[in-house]
Amino acid sequence: MTLEPRVAFPFLLLLLLPCAGEAGGAAGATACHGGGRHGGRPPAENSPDDIDPSAIILPAVTFWEGLEYFFLPDCLRHMRRLRRFIASDAFPAQFGALPPPGQVDAVWYSAAAIAEGDPFDALLASCFATLPYRTFDAVIPLVGWVVTLPVSTESREQFRRRLEHLPAGFLPDSPPRGDRDKMTHFFGSAYLAAVTKSPLLARRAGLWVEALEKAFKLEGFNDERDIWINARGAEFAQALLAHRNLPPSRFFRHPATNSDR
Repeated sequence: MTLEPRVAFPFLLLLLLPCAGEAGGAAGATACHGGGRHGGRPPAENSPDDIDPSAIILPAVTFWEGLEYFFLPDCLRHMRRLRRFIASDAFPAQFGALPPPGQVDAVWYSAAAIAEGDPFDALLASCFATLPYRTFDAVIPLVGWVVTLPVSTESREQFRRRLEHLPAGFLPDSPPRGDRDKMTHFFGSAYLAAVTKSPLLARRAGLWVEALEKAFKLEGFNDERDIWINARGAEFAQALLAHRNLPPSRFFRHPATNSDR
């Protein structure tokens, strides 16, 4: 199985960016999935705990944000708009009273609304909009050099506000500090499973991430809970491809310590 060129670059980024665990110029259009629209949302399988996607109110697009339409590919525009929405006062105003799993659902449904129903762009936007760090330090193997890599163009204030608004303890066994990095694992794995139509590849990618974390001496390597959430992301993608509009929280019901190796 091979990846199309237009998704090769996001594939590599999804392998590398989640490696930081809890550590603290525009790409070309070919770097993004260009699959077009997919007919909006399929019928939802409702639960009393689910939020209503149609009730989400997105802030109006500003003049400067509108200019991005002419210079940035869709996937970057959607990711940047979702980041700004999460960092704004509008996100906690609408969703701050929800329990953390419901707030993860709100991130996803907001991404789907911004991406106008394109599940691939919505997954990619959700992955990068939930990155819980601006930079991370990596130790180069063999030579031992420490390199600080930037992963966001946000201002420090915007990043601080976005991080503050991201849900943290949304898993049944989340530690006191929360699990914000697990959202990136979940949506990144779901994106890989969706674009490749291969849950097995998404799960193996999770193992590759763990190997990279170990090689670069990054915090959190060999984390069975990362592997568990990667598997849940692949299941979420399978549901999307089967036109089952289940919210992400439906896949968080069991403790992450039940590893799916």
